[in-house]
Amino acid sequence: MITSEPIPFKAAIEAAQARQLLPTGAGTEELELLNPLIRERAWFSARVDNARYLDRIAQTVTDLVSPTRATADGRWGINKAEARLRLQEELARIGYDSEAQGVKPGSLQDWSSDARLNLVIETNADMQRGKGAYVQGRSRGALAAFPAQELYRREARNEKRDWVSRWRAAGGKLYGAGRMVALKTDPVWQGISRFGLPYPPYDFGSGMWVRPVSRRNAKEMGLEIPRLDELTSEAAAQEAPEQPEVSLPKNRSLATALLQAFANRVTLTQDGKIRLES
Repeated sequence: MITSEPIPFKAAIEAAQARQLLPTGAGTEELELLNPLIRERAWFSARVDNARYLDRIAQTVTDLVSPTRATADGRWGINKAEARLRLQEELARIGYDSEAQGVKPGSLQDWSSDARLNLVIETNADMQRGKGAYVQGRSRGALAAFPAQELYRREARNEKRDWVSRWRAAGGKLYGAGRMVALKTDPVWQGISRFGLPYPPYDFGSGMWVRPVSRRNAKEMGLEIPRLDELTSEAAAQEAPEQPEVSLPKNRSLATALLQAFANRVTLTQDGKIRLES
């Protein structure tokens, strides 16, 4: 949505939260094959087929990112430790037992482990924040002032991925002292993403994020900036059609779960694809 006025971040976050619950027993590799349009419209987690728990994840992450009501002690919102506790309590209520599920306690496959809970909370929270910033940053006013953005390390990591190589492999160029900068409409942003989405997070626990680059700074670095009308037209063209068509997953159980989750928001086409309603 290209508008002439800046978009309040609250409105941008609300756009990011319009997602359907997708309980499924599919693993990470199968879920990564989902079309990006499905990925950003669904709440899911690898091998989490319990709708009640998935709904609790959605509510908890929403309260963490964009609180809409006060907590019992009168504060607005929750922190990550409180979010983790909420999910642990929900798992106890549904009787979750990692050993009964045949997974190693404390591993990433264990729904109740701190490692798994942190991954679920951080990834989903960052997805909402990233989509919110993406929507906000593509208004006409934002593109006029900040047509580009930079990929940078926001959080330190002991083991760092080679983002420069990943950036170059996706067609990105380096500016200045090796800075990874590109227009907001550049396909490099989707190209570097493990999730196939043009906004952060670009991988699990990467610690990488984006920050806006002003028109003046971008020009000083040597970036070619198109006219604003061209830039906004390109941004608008990249937006999904109102009723995009995507292929169903080859995994039958995942395809069935998808059709159930989006029962009132998809229609099957004659060629076996699904048409997503806006």
